[in-house]
Amino acid sequence: MGYNRTVRFSVPISYNQTVRYRPTSSRHSMTEAGDESGQTRTLIAIFRKRSFLGVVRGAGLLTERRGQSMKHFLLIHGSWHGAWCWYKIAPLLEAEGHSVSAPDLPGRICSPARPISVSLKKMVRAVSHYLPREKKTTIVVHSRYGILASMLAETFPERIERVIYLASYMIPSGKRAAEYFRWDKGSYLTEHVTISKAGMWDRLHSDIFREGLYHDCNEHDNKLGHMLLGREPLRPALAKLKLTDERFGQIPRAYIRLTEDRAVTPALQDRVLNETSVDRVESLAASHSAYFSQPDALTRLIQNLSKS
Repeated sequence: MGYNRTVRFSVPISYNQTVRYRPTSSRHSMTEAGDESGQTRTLIAIFRKRSFLGVVRGAGLLTERRGQSMKHFLLIHGSWHGAWCWYKIAPLLEAEGHSVSAPDLPGRICSPARPISVSLKKMVRAVSHYLPREKKTTIVVHSRYGILASMLAETFPERIERVIYLASYMIPSGKRAAEYFRWDKGSYLTEHVTISKAGMWDRLHSDIFREGLYHDCNEHDNKLGHMLLGREPLRPALAKLKLTDERFGQIPRAYIRLTEDRAVTPALQDRVLNETSVDRVESLAASHSAYFSQPDALTRLIQNLSKS
């Protein structure tokens, strides 16, 4: 199948409404210091060049297609990112006839919340709205929020067809994501994170963005990350997972290893694969941000792994 077809970008609100949100309940800015208007213009140019079919609604990005869809995919982003990181993958899946939901998790631009108020349970409740009752969903989850996908499978097993973990924290019951982050000594990120215990958030330093997250990505995507990465609610990473064989254990799982990942290293990916069983594993020679650097190959893997 081909992924070189042209798909147009259409948003029924102004670009500035999408990218210039200022949280009213916090002094925190979602962008690096600098000329906000200049950053906004740069972001607009990026999205115009990387055109895609999308509709911004409420807490996230939904791509739609006329006619009956094949599967429904829920794309869950990782730490410090938002729904925007799927801007290449969502239209490729949609172009093949699938429906796609890619919400912002609580605490992002389109879903603002004080970090201290964001628990893993709150994330589960927020994202559950993207699991329709009339059709089962295939979840694709990146990085830290494998923990969220696992809790969704535990809470709503009747609504989930499969979970595909992308270089993700597929950790067992009784464990915390924070334990695995500390264990991953080979990660480029470990020494570049600021943690606020008072505010219950963490933030990745911008000087490691390229080498840690985007080393095989183009300048447009690297700039996009520098403009939009923000602080991350800390409470979910400290939550102990409670998973059961009767619910989570009944959901088919697959895993995509990213062999050039400097953030969630192959060593950590192999550890979680040894601790939690899956029925299929694929590998892709890409950085942590394969959705930017290899969208066509990643989309093919997602589609292949989504099949029964």
